[in-house]
Amino acid sequence: MSRVRAAILMAVTALFGAGAARAHVGFLLPNDFSPEAGQQVTVVAAFTDTFPNAEIALKSDGFALVLPDGDVRPLAPAATLPAMSVLEAKPEAPGTYRITTGERLGRKGEVVVIDGHYVRIGDGGIARDDVPDGAAILTSQTATVSDAFIAVPGNALAPPAPGQGRLVLRPTTHPAALTAGAQFDVDVLFDGKPLKGAAVTLMAAYGHYTHPDGIALNADDCGTVSVEGIEPGVYVLMVRHMAEAPSGGETDLRSYTTALTLEVRP
Repeated sequence: MSRVRAAILMAVTALFGAGAARAHVGFLLPNDFSPEAGQQVTVVAAFTDTFPNAEIALKSDGFALVLPDGDVRPLAPAATLPAMSVLEAKPEAPGTYRITTGERLGRKGEVVVIDGHYVRIGDGGIARDDVPDGAAILTSQTATVSDAFIAVPGNALAPPAPGQGRLVLRPTTHPAALTAGAQFDVDVLFDGKPLKGAAVTLMAAYGHYTHPDGIALNADDCGTVSVEGIEPGVYVLMVRHMAEAPSGGETDLRSYTTALTLEVRP
């Protein structure tokens, strides 16, 4: 398995290869990851280059609280500000809950196929004037999901409800059991199957001062990323994957991004 020790957290690594700017991500950040039953939880939903600084409001028609039994309760933002949306959830019973944006379809663009790889045209990728003659140009659209888990103590905690969308980060270590120095594992799935060698980025809260592009990881042949020796704090795991759009899509491809916010306790 791919492993990251605490010492590696001081390294500066590239997000998706040379030329990447910052680790731009949409995230959900609860004010409490382990509330008591009936306690209101406030959640910030935002985009940022410097997690957890909220920079642009993350908006979605699919905001929801997924209950331990898998029932989905829509969430309407309590407030929408220029830099953030604010959600409020009140888990009523012990168990593991998932707060999610649902899958959000976003901006459209173009990519070019070069040596079997997808390369964006513009937006930090290749300039249109530099596209090789005869190279295939395809249309694409972003599809993003941001999740966070909260665990209400009480009864034995069941595994988290599965994520939404085609690209999923599924913790196999319970999110409420993440402690400093211990190993935790996350499976990367696409269409329900392990995504071998997936490029995953780990971002620590305020970690942009030492590693602005996050810590680059790769899933193993089973699609699993294993992290150990991590310091206490709040983190976001993010994975991206380009694939053919599903039948009926408005573009040739979709650029999928899924992010998961986690708390590691002392």
